[in-house]
Amino acid sequence: MKKYTQQKKLVKMDKSYSVVVLNSIAISLFEQDTFYSELTNAFNEYAKENNLDVEITFNLFSSSNSSSILQDYINAIDYLLGKGSKKYDLFFYDVVHTPLLSSHFIDLQKWLDEDHLNMYSQNITSSTCIYNGKWVGLPVNINYSVLYSNTELLNKYKKNIPKTWNELINTGTYIYQKEKENGNNDIIGYNGLMPETETGFKSLQEFFYSFRKTKMSKYPDYLSQESIDALKTLKEIKTKLSSDEIFKSNYGPTYSMLLFGKAIFVKFWYTSLANKVYEATTIVGNNYGVSGSSIGGYNVGINKHISESRKKLAVEALKFMTSKENQKNLLLKNVCLSGIESLYDDEEVCQVINCDLIKNIQPIAPPSLFSYDIYSFQFRELIYEYLYDNDDDDNNNNNDINNNNKNKVTAEETMEKINNISKIYSISIDPTVNIAGFIIFVIIILFIIIMFLSLIVLFIDRFKPYFDFLSRDFWILNVLGSILSISCVFTLYGEAKSYKCHINYIIISFSSTLRIIPILQKLIGNFPTNNRIFVWIRNHRYRFIFIFMTFDLGLNTILYFLSFQVIDVIIPYGKNYQTCVIDSLGSFIILLISAEKVVVLSTVILFLFLEWNLYKTLRDVKSVTYAFCMDSLIFVLLCSFCFLPISDYYAFFVIMAILNILLSLSNFICMYCIRIIWCFRRKKTASMTLRNFESAINKFNLSSKLNEENDDNDFINKNYINNNNNNNNNNNNNNNNNNNNNNNNNNNNNNNQSVYSKTSTIFSKLISYHYYTGVEINSAYTLEVPSNILSLPKQNNSFENREIR
Repeated sequence: MKKYTQQKKLVKMDKSYSVVVLNSIAISLFEQDTFYSELTNAFNEYAKENNLDVEITFNLFSSSNSSSILQDYINAIDYLLGKGSKKYDLFFYDVVHTPLLSSHFIDLQKWLDEDHLNMYSQNITSSTCIYNGKWVGLPVNINYSVLYSNTELLNKYKKNIPKTWNELINTGTYIYQKEKENGNNDIIGYNGLMPETETGFKSLQEFFYSFRKTKMSKYPDYLSQESIDALKTLKEIKTKLSSDEIFKSNYGPTYSMLLFGKAIFVKFWYTSLANKVYEATTIVGNNYGVSGSSIGGYNVGINKHISESRKKLAVEALKFMTSKENQKNLLLKNVCLSGIESLYDDEEVCQVINCDLIKNIQPIAPPSLFSYDIYSFQFRELIYEYLYDNDDDDNNNNNDINNNNKNKVTAEETMEKINNISKIYSISIDPTVNIAGFIIFVIIILFIIIMFLSLIVLFIDRFKPYFDFLSRDFWILNVLGSILSISCVFTLYGEAKSYKCHINYIIISFSSTLRIIPILQKLIGNFPTNNRIFVWIRNHRYRFIFIFMTFDLGLNTILYFLSFQVIDVIIPYGKNYQTCVIDSLGSFIILLISAEKVVVLSTVILFLFLEWNLYKTLRDVKSVTYAFCMDSLIFVLLCSFCFLPISDYYAFFVIMAILNILLSLSNFICMYCIRIIWCFRRKKTASMTLRNFESAINKFNLSSKLNEENDDNDFINKNYINNNNNNNNNNNNNNNNNNNNNNNNNNNNNNNQSVYSKTSTIFSKLISYHYYTGVEINSAYTLEVPSNILSLPKQNNSFENREIR
């Protein structure tokens, strides 16, 4: 990268007394620039007279080649400020870079009195100083683009200064052709000033602005007919009055036109150096009385990283440089224009400056974009593709063989591309804007209604036996968690806002707690232990849930005060959108919330493993497992898509919405709806009951046979195990009679012992718990089953009509 290291100490003061030196950094496009020397001399003299014991010095970066120094300069100071550098106290920067540098400067509203700020808040220049409600800087100078008309040529051909673009084309074409006929081959019709730099972007912006319908109209929409007509007219001007080379020319060739009177019309910044044959007027528009001019100039901001004492001195310097007295002095010396509008009513000033011209200018502020440079580059590239590298049928009806090798891009296609990069897209429920957004919105509303209505079954006696895994209030909490989970999709609609981002994290956090914690409490309550902590959780379920809710509330409260920042996601030549980012501390809080959820989920998975064979909750545990498997898979997909570089905002929304809907439905269906299905599948018979019970016995590796008794109510307690392995199997007989036998086949004896017997390792205990079914066998080979295993809803006294859960 080319370095511009020319540094000039503009003033050297007598150091006979101790002063604080304020270091400033600025840029100038010209080697001979008197503005900063005037500014420095004036302040240092003022400081001396007022015994401020402070002086200011400038590190001035300049180069005759301005095509890359501007970007190099802004990158350099952004890098310095991003590292928290205290090397410079004051920064002078182009007005277009206010959004980019805003976070590095102090808010002047807290340091300057209201009267001082009001001098700059009366006109459009304030828009170049304020970003997100913060006064980032103040303009030390400004400039406007104007139209210079060659009165000598106009008078020669008895033409008037044009007031519209059509008049400029007609007048310019007539004079241009006449001069060519007279042998003036150096004549230039109109320069355009549209180089491949930031200046070109400003020229394009003001040209589109000049095509609005009335003076009070806003900037035309890029898809409007006004913008399309503007682009076609611009190409017509280039074709009839100029050339690609002249239109692309920068400051050097343009100054030459102004100094030597080579052009009929010249667009350039307001300056006193133009040849006397030129008369400066406002840039013309498509309609009478409508115009458009770019704002140029430099603001000054104060480094927020310096000490408070240096900030106070820097504020004094800034206050002086932007004061009405100093700005008037600069105007009288014809050094620059001022952003203080009231100065153009001063008679003394108007003797030097064309006040009527300045007051009639209709300025357009640069777009307030954080990624201004990227947007400016893409904007120029798309327009220049149409303007320079394209032969469209609108302006060239003579098609030849060479035209076939050029791109055919219409003005309408170009403006559609411009609209894409200019607009921040968002999802709408309006079906004419986003059909998918509307469909997903309707689907979510329908699912929420269904989930709410499904709670009715909890109050119907017929369904109660199928929902005894959790209490009624816990089922309500679980369903509310599913409703909250699906509701987070609503935060993706509309313009991105900081509060929406925070609400999204709150919903995700609390919905997860409501869905998972009731399950965890139930699994802990079912665990066969008298541990003090387990007993407390079993007996204080609301307090248990309250602990996790308090944890979520506390961390989300901290997150609220840290605040999310909404940034633009710029898609090269595509549709831009916005997203939320947060600083490192906020990221750490989010990580803590996520870690807590992972720990809770892991704990639930552990208990599901331990209680996998527990007979009284066998189907419940499996349904929870299915739900959690689905949740885990979808959660991984959600995280993956969040980190994938998806450039299509529309596709990103659809993917995220579908995954969030699936996450909510997987829990609702596998945990809740499945029980309603169980109720309607009343095909369980007594034989099914027997087979299920035999399965429980087989998990203890016992080969047994149930002897059915006639009395249904005593069915479990009157069944005995018949020993079918009585064919001289000495190992089994010895195991049943002798507890101290060390035979290698001792596993059968262990199965008959209680699951609570101590093992040598934690792992073996976990395995024992895993195989525990809740079915116990007494010493007389009688199978004893807890009475609640077959808590069957009674339809009548017939066993065949009983249903097992």
